Amino acid sequence: MRLAVVCLALAAAGPAAAQTWSPADSWSPVDDDGWPRGVSLDDLRGLHECGPGELDVREGGPIGCRPSVIHDGPQLQFGIDWTSGPVFGSDRVSGGAHALGVEASYALTRSLSLAGRYELMGIAPSMLAMAEGALNQHFLGLLKYRLFGDEVGRKAWTLGAGAGWALRPSSLGSDAPLARVSLAREVGAFVDDNNAIGTALEVAYERTLDDDALSALLVSYRFGFELNIREPRNVDQPAPSSSTWRSFTADAYLGNALGFGSTLGLRANRVLSLETSAGFQFGRSDFSKQHGYSGSSWSVMTGPRLSLPFDPAAPYVQVQAGPAWFSRPEGSEIRGLAHAELGMRLHVGCGTVIDAGFWLRGDIEDRDVTSGGLLMRVGAGPSRGWRCGPAAPMFATRPAPPSTWTAETTPTEPPMYSTATLPPRPPTVSTETTVTVTPPVVEVRPIVVQPIVIEVELGIAIPGLQMRFDPRLVPIGRLRGAGHIAIEISGPSDALATFQSQLAATLDRSGVRVEGWSLVATGSTRIRARITITP
Repeated sequence: MRLAVVCLALAAAGPAAAQTWSPADSWSPVDDDGWPRGVSLDDLRGLHECGPGELDVREGGPIGCRPSVIHDGPQLQFGIDWTSGPVFGSDRVSGGAHALGVEASYALTRSLSLAGRYELMGIAPSMLAMAEGALNQHFLGLLKYRLFGDEVGRKAWTLGAGAGWALRPSSLGSDAPLARVSLAREVGAFVDDNNAIGTALEVAYERTLDDDALSALLVSYRFGFELNIREPRNVDQPAPSSSTWRSFTADAYLGNALGFGSTLGLRANRVLSLETSAGFQFGRSDFSKQHGYSGSSWSVMTGPRLSLPFDPAAPYVQVQAGPAWFSRPEGSEIRGLAHAELGMRLHVGCGTVIDAGFWLRGDIEDRDVTSGGLLMRVGAGPSRGWRCGPAAPMFATRPAPPSTWTAETTPTEPPMYSTATLPPRPPTVSTETTVTVTPPVVEVRPIVVQPIVIEVELGIAIPGLQMRFDPRLVPIGRLRGAGHIAIEISGPSDALATFQSQLAATLDRSGVRVEGWSLVATGSTRIRARITITP
C-alpha cells in the first residue's frame, strides 16, 4: 500500500530531479542536556566545572571545562554472573556447585544500596543421595555498602550481607532459609555523564539455616551496568596513576583439562614477583569428556615468578603450589597441587598486560602430572615502556551524510498545442544600461600557514607475531576535512608496509584523504606515525 501511494505521487508530479539527503542543520556537538556527544565522564575528569556561558561549543574543537552532571532519576545497578565453588557440611553432596546469578540494586545513598538476588544453582549430589541432579533456586535480599577508592573509575570494595529462601530438591533435604555474606572488588567505566558499565569479582559464603546446615564458599564473576549515577566526589581530580608493582589478570587454561581463574601479582622488582592464582578446573568423566562436577577442582596456589627485564616482551618462568578442593561422586577431598609455567608477558598500551605460554599441573602426593596445555592471561598491570596519559578531549564532528540517492521517473511527453489557438506574440522590448564600477584598492598581506604535527604510537612489532594497531589511537575527528595531510611512519623495516596498509584502510573508511606517505626504518620495535596537517 505504501509503495503504491509513493508511485501515484511520483506519477502525478511529472518529471522530478535527483534528491539529495543532507544532515539536519540543528545537529550540535552537545546533546539536549548540554553534555558533549561521544565523550564520557572519564574523558573530562580533572577539568573544572563550566560557568555560565563558559563552554565554547565548536565542532572538533577542544573541551576546556566540564558541564554539570544531571542526576535525574533513581540510581540503579544490574548484573549477571557465573558463580562456582565447593559445597560442604552434608553427606548428601559430592563437593561442587555452579550457578547463574542475577542481581539488581537500588542506591539509597552514594555508598549504601538495597539489592535483590536470584541464583539458579546446580549442586552435585553424592552417591548416597541416589539422584542424578540437584537444581536449587535461591531468592535473597541484601544490604550492600561500597567503599570507594575511585568513584569516577567505579573502583570499590563492596561488603554485602542478607538472607533469603532456598528451594531445594528432596535429594538435598527440604526448603530452608538461607544466609549470605560477601566481599567484592568492583571496577567500571562511564559511557557518558551518568551511566557506566562494570565488572566485579566476588567471594561469598552461603549457609542454609536448618539441621543440614549446607554451606558453600562461592566465587562470582559479574558483568553489568549502572544507571543515573550521582556525580562522583572526585570528578575534579585527575585519574590516579596506574600501579607499578601490582597486576591483576583473568586466566584461561587450555589442554586436556580446561580451566579459568584470576591471578594477583605483587612485584618486588622487574625480575621477581609473587603470583597468587585462584581458579576452577574441569574434571574428566569416564568417556574422556570435560565434567563440571566429577573430578573438578577449586584451587588457590601461590609462588614466585622470574622474568627477564625486557620491554615490551618479557619471558618468564613461574612455579606455584597450594591446596585444591576436589568434587567426586564418592565425596569431596582436599589435595595439594603443584603448577609450573613457561611463557612471555607483553606490555601493551597503557596498563594492559597479556601472558601467553605453556602450563603443567600435578598432584604433590602422587608426584604425577595430571594436566597441561596452553594458557592465556589478560589484565591490568604496569604500563612499562609506554608513554601514557589522558588525551585532550575534543568535541565531536558532524557525521558524514549517507550516499546520494536518486528517485528515477519516466519523463512524460509534453502536450501538443495548435498555434491557431495561441494569442499573438507581444513585441520585443529591449533596453541597454551601462554601469561603471571602480574597484576599491585592497592591501594584500601574505598569510603564513603553520602546519600542525600530531605524533601517534601505533603499536609494537615483535618478530614472529602479527600485531595490529588500535584504530582508536588515531584522531579521526581532527583529520577529517583538515586539509593537506602527510604521514610519516617509522619503525622496523619489515613491519612498515603492514602498518601503513592498516592505517591507510582505517583512514579511507573514515573519509580521510592522505596526500603523501613516507616510511622511515629505525632500530626500535615501536611503530610511530607522524601526521603533518597543512590547512
